[in-house]
Amino acid sequence: MAAYFGHGDILRMLLNAGADLNVRDNNLDSALILAAQQGNAKEVQALLHMGANINFTNKNGDSALIHAARNGHATTVLALLAGNADAKIKNSNEETALIAAEKRGYAKIVNLLKSVKSR
Repeated sequence: MAAYFGHGDILRMLLNAGADLNVRDNNLDSALILAAQQGNAKEVQALLHMGANINFTNKNGDSALIHAARNGHATTVLALLAGNADAKIKNSNEETALIAAEKRGYAKIVNLLKSVKSR
């Protein structure tokens, strides 16, 4: 919940106390997925720095990168790409982060994802 609501100070306290970075809820969302979904780039960076699994997917097959792209969070997308998130992951609807961003008209995110794809 700290990652979802952007409470970085609480998140760091939990992580420093040894909280499981990769624990998941009933939807199989991890703290990283929840932080990315809300566009909490600082929390995403903290979780990645501590070793969170960047490519976990939830019960719908959505990764943190797909959530960030779908919701228009360019800074979070950039943080995930810098952490080597797999942009080729497809969810249960065969949607990648690029497709999610294209469908919603997020041109900046589309360009970011295309630049990674071309490497």
